[in-house]
Amino acid sequence: GISTDTVSVFIFDENNPAADAGLDQELCVPQDSTLLAGNTPIFPAIGTWTLINGAGNFTDPNDPTTQVSGLAIGPNTFRWTVDNGPCANPITFDEITVILFDDSTAAANAGPDLEICLPQTSTTMQGETPQPPATGTWSLLGGAGTIVDPSDPQTDVTDLPVGITTLLWTLDNGPCPDNGILTDTVSIF
Repeated sequence: GISTDTVSVFIFDENNPAADAGLDQELCVPQDSTLLAGNTPIFPAIGTWTLINGAGNFTDPNDPTTQVSGLAIGPNTFRWTVDNGPCANPITFDEITVILFDDSTAAANAGPDLEICLPQTSTTMQGETPQPPATGTWSLLGGAGTIVDPSDPQTDVTDLPVGITTLLWTLDNGPCPDNGILTDTVSIF
């Protein structure tokens, strides 16, 4: 008898663009899914999404614009890898981070007002640590002084003069509509 067989020859495009995972995203609970925006490889090259850290489930890991659901609060990092077969630089990848903020973050708390007396010219702040991924930042509202680490809720403040110095503790909770930016003040006498 007659026997037949077929063979496929795949010709890859050396000009296939490198992997591009798209722009980072910030979301707020209760939204825990989003569409990714990777670039589309030129066939027969193929792209694949993988989870690097956090959480997420892909509807179709080979779809550059797949939906990812089940995100965890905090950073969720995904890698878009493009395999371009035997061409030069056959495998490229790019990563995207989707940060999910929690809308239940408590109000900003700068701590109690403080009183110090010369010769003391520095003190330690008593701000409340924000619930990640929210971040906090100290800034000077009035008076003078040096904030040693503006992102530390318990930073030292030095070079305080006689009088009143007022500091602002600002929490940034990303895109959450009810409490995206929260503030509280503290005075040092």
